[in-house]
Amino acid sequence: MKVYWLTQSFSDMDGSLNWLHLSEQKVLSGFKFPKKRNDWALGRWTAKNAVRSFLKKNHQFLSMSDIEIVSAEDGAPEVFYNGEPLPAFISLSHSHGKAFCVVSPHGIMLGCDLEKIEHRSELFVRDYFTKNEQDFISLNGKASHPLWANLVWSAKESALKALRLGLRIDTRLVEVDFAPFEEFSFWKKFKVTASEHSMVFQGYWCSASNSVMTVVSDTQAFELIEIRDSNK
Repeated sequence: MKVYWLTQSFSDMDGSLNWLHLSEQKVLSGFKFPKKRNDWALGRWTAKNAVRSFLKKNHQFLSMSDIEIVSAEDGAPEVFYNGEPLPAFISLSHSHGKAFCVVSPHGIMLGCDLEKIEHRSELFVRDYFTKNEQDFISLNGKASHPLWANLVWSAKESALKALRLGLRIDTRLVEVDFAPFEEFSFWKKFKVTASEHSMVFQGYWCSASNSVMTVVSDTQAFELIEIRDSNK
């Protein structure tokens, strides 16, 4: 299974916002705070470019303004074109002026997350992480605490998105386990166990530009492919 991924920043985005669907323009107008507004728009921009690149072989002339990213009742993003669903499944995340989207065919469970590497308090770690996860972070030392704390959190977010539950359940009900990894590999493996749902998700993570990104799927083996020509 191939899963395609794309990252974008504000410098990549068309600031005219004419590419937003009419329904998306209404949603955007409802945000009071510029940061929330800008991050949300960047997320839509990234998702639409990812979808267009993913489908370009069989759908060559998809207009950005006619692609509509709709939040389902459970909050997961779904993709429509002129009111009809497109054959693309996405997961989306945005944080601090960056956005990350993964896209695949329907039929798999998929989740992604992007987090800035920043301080996470000991209280945060105790409240949201399992004992095994807390021990893992402690063993890696204080110097790397921000990286591993945000990475564990990101992996949990990805798994909860794949389950289409978001943060509506206790985050300690999913547990992250990092496998030994090749030091110089960009994408490194991990897994997340959701015992109450009898699920084990396979995942990949990377760290770049003071951020971490994670992707999980219920597919035992999947390949991540970067989208490089999204604006062409």
